[in-house]
Amino acid sequence: MDLSVWDLAAVTSKSATYAAALVAAGGFAFLFRARDRLCPADQARARRWLSACTVVALIASVLRVALLAGSMGESLASMFDTSLTGMVLDAGEGRATGLRIVGLALIAAGLALNRRGNALGIAGAIIAAVSFAFIGHAWGASPRMGGVVLLCMHLLGIAYWLGALVILWIAADDDDVLRFAALVHGFGTDATFVVATLALAGALLLLATLASLSDLWQTEYGRLALLKLGTVTVLMGVAAYNKLRLTPRLRAGDTTARSSLQRTVQIELMLAATILMLTASLTTLVGPTTPG
Repeated sequence: MDLSVWDLAAVTSKSATYAAALVAAGGFAFLFRARDRLCPADQARARRWLSACTVVALIASVLRVALLAGSMGESLASMFDTSLTGMVLDAGEGRATGLRIVGLALIAAGLALNRRGNALGIAGAIIAAVSFAFIGHAWGASPRMGGVVLLCMHLLGIAYWLGALVILWIAADDDDVLRFAALVHGFGTDATFVVATLALAGALLLLATLASLSDLWQTEYGRLALLKLGTVTVLMGVAAYNKLRLTPRLRAGDTTARSSLQRTVQIELMLAATILMLTASLTTLVGPTTPG
């Protein structure tokens, strides 16, 4: 695969948009659910992180539109060409970006209003997360609505997982080990449902976007998808270790388990970043041969 500077810029900007928007969305949802298991200082730190992610996601979303316009004209000047920008927005990116901006604005309002903004923030989290489903390969799946619904489920699960991981990383320094253990245990309980949703929706969506199962190893899209699945499998293995080995030790008051869990959460975040980069490559550089 020959990659141009514009290809790399498109993948990087989309990865950044994925990461910031999904963390902001899922982080708000997890903060809403687990607020009572966070000390006030960690609540404040989480809000600052989520606010920063919201701003980054807004900037990255707008920059992505400009980069796509620049890629079409293959020049920096094309990034500011209103006719090219209009073509990008009309092609579907405008629909997804518009929804995402609305969702991120609601998250920002929810964070600013604290508890009074919970409803706004949750609504924004859902809108921001599913905005990615309104452009891309799911629209080529058969039937289209089924693909979009599956992708929405998948995105909501990913957002919650990523947001929760960031907040767990923030809270790992809590002096109260048992309070941190309760936070981790709560996430582990949620994760059972989240993993099931991710696995089911992801598998069905992949099948819906392939012409045949052999495309997994015979096409560039399929091979990238297999690499992504392999990375996801490693991530799930680390998560299972956290739930089955480290969480019981934390709940028993073992302080050494906290530093171990902090390291494994960092590993999970790095694996998640890799998965987002692969997803951005799948949806930007290559495409599936959809069933007819």
